[in-house]
Amino acid sequence: MKRLTVAFCLLFAVSLLVGDGKQPFVDIFWALGILILYAIRYASLGSFTIRPLPRSLSRGWIVLLLYMAGRTLFSDSIAYSVSASIRYIEGYLLFILFYSVASDGAVMWYRKSLITIGFIAIGLSWVFMLFPSFAEFLPLMNLLYANYGHNHLADLLLPIFPLIFFTNDFKKLRWVIVSVFILGMILTFARAAWMLLVVYLLGQFLWRRDRIERRVIFSFACLFLVLFGAVSFISLRYDVFRFEKSTNALIRQIVKRPITQDSRWGYWRQAAMAIAERPLFGSGPGTFFLQSKRLQEAPQTYSWYAHSFPLETVVELGFVGAVLLIFILGISLRRSFWSPLFVPIVLILLYSVFEFNLNYSSIWLLFWASLGLASGSVSLQFSLDSRTQYMRTKLFLFVLLLFYLSSMAGVLFGVLPGKKQWAWYAAPYYKQNALDALLASSYAVQKGILWLNRRDPEVMYATAKTDMGINKQDETQSFYENAIRWDPINVDYHIKYIQYLFEKRPISPSVIGLAINRLSQVALPQELRTKIARIDFGAPEYASFYTRNNADIFAAKTPTAYAKLMYLIGLSLIDKDLMETKKLWLLARDFAPDWSYFSIELAALYRYRFFDSQAANDVIASCLSDRYAKNHCQIVLSGGAFSTPGIFQKAIRRIHAR
Repeated sequence: MKRLTVAFCLLFAVSLLVGDGKQPFVDIFWALGILILYAIRYASLGSFTIRPLPRSLSRGWIVLLLYMAGRTLFSDSIAYSVSASIRYIEGYLLFILFYSVASDGAVMWYRKSLITIGFIAIGLSWVFMLFPSFAEFLPLMNLLYANYGHNHLADLLLPIFPLIFFTNDFKKLRWVIVSVFILGMILTFARAAWMLLVVYLLGQFLWRRDRIERRVIFSFACLFLVLFGAVSFISLRYDVFRFEKSTNALIRQIVKRPITQDSRWGYWRQAAMAIAERPLFGSGPGTFFLQSKRLQEAPQTYSWYAHSFPLETVVELGFVGAVLLIFILGISLRRSFWSPLFVPIVLILLYSVFEFNLNYSSIWLLFWASLGLASGSVSLQFSLDSRTQYMRTKLFLFVLLLFYLSSMAGVLFGVLPGKKQWAWYAAPYYKQNALDALLASSYAVQKGILWLNRRDPEVMYATAKTDMGINKQDETQSFYENAIRWDPINVDYHIKYIQYLFEKRPISPSVIGLAINRLSQVALPQELRTKIARIDFGAPEYASFYTRNNADIFAAKTPTAYAKLMYLIGLSLIDKDLMETKKLWLLARDFAPDWSYFSIELAALYRYRFFDSQAANDVIASCLSDRYAKNHCQIVLSGGAFSTPGIFQKAIRRIHAR
């Protein structure tokens, strides 16, 4: 079906300019696009005819989709899982559509169209690289422009590259086309894609018999190996090259983190930990993001994607879901073995082991369309009744139509003033709709939002800030605690929670103390966490200090801020527990040695309260050895301002240390 194939490729070409699939527009675009493709199929035949799948393949798809539907209801976030499940439904619909039209002619038009799209994509990527201002209209996550590291054009070029070798349509220009694609691949600076391409080229080198072709192919393989080594060598000096976003896009793509420092290792660690927690059924479709936030080791080290499709699948669907997906892929790949599309499909899968190419809706749907077209060329055996297949396909098309209408209505209501709540009614699976609706919604609607986003820390935090349910302080407090539980590295959540605890009356020193201790374990460097752990901020003797001070003093997220806090607590106890004051002031000095105030106050404590001149002199000597604190220490000593403890409390209170 020439028209159907060309229509899909046109949709795919346009989708290169949109986001990765986390945007409502992308959902709407592809939902409508697939419905249009089925409409073209219907118009061409005058009836709704679907070629039945083999019995095992059909059952595998149905079991997988039913499993995802059931897993969605018990997901960590039903909202995320709805969108993720729709992606699988779209994959199924494209698979069966292209399975139904599979023929040598369809493969030929499909191949030609993809090669043409590859040329267009290469040209656009070069334009965006040379003139970055032209790429400002693109979403941050796109295939053609490098907003983060390299661009993702390699996700497209890698599977298209083998089609050039299979085709005879461009025989006279084959090496010209190959050269353009080679240059396009080079300028992606995607090292993993380069190495996969080297493996493919070496396979072609061993397979082909023409001496000239073998030399050219081997030369290309060597070129990519040399480039890989060169970029990796440059990356070893990554710390020397720290470029701002305004730096030339080409330079930013060349200079990247060494492989050993790649952030993927952190995401894979997070995935492994999440799998260990729930190996059988996972956390729910589309919820890796929530696990990444919860398990990250440092702030801003989470990701929407695991950068490995196999790992992400097991995290979200568990081994049960992964086995079902492997079953479908295994049958389809076996039936596709002799198709010209087999190698491109395998390259997409191999690349997905260490990249998030399949998280792009465009590549995801290209994969399933290609797999359906490739596997449909095999004669059918043991097929289901065509009417059964027909009814199932109509059901999923109806689900997709509802999703399209729902998403479109949600977007339209979202841009209308005063209709935020209606946007959530229309499309409750979009988190932004939930966040926008929280303030304008009733208590019952807020409970519904929480049910759909039950382990999403951002929604939980936003709900807590609304002070949901007046006279329900315990419930509001639990929202803050759950937000911290599911995003424990988020310093802002900890600080806002502490501020809430001070606003809530009566003040509970034990609860506030626990919150301060937890914040310190997140905000402070590793070498200071052990020291701060010695302090029990929930101690009863600290209660009066908490009552007399506002929350800003306790919202500390730097070592100097903790030094200030410990100094002030120690000062409040100086007439009650001198040893506690000493312990706190010693830590304050250690946390901020470059601030002379803390050293001078500690020395005064030794001299005028402990009457230990030697200890006081040692503290001053330490202060004079610090490159930042020594000048002020000298001024204080020479001016005779060295006096009783507390002389610098006003100056210390004025320190802006957050």
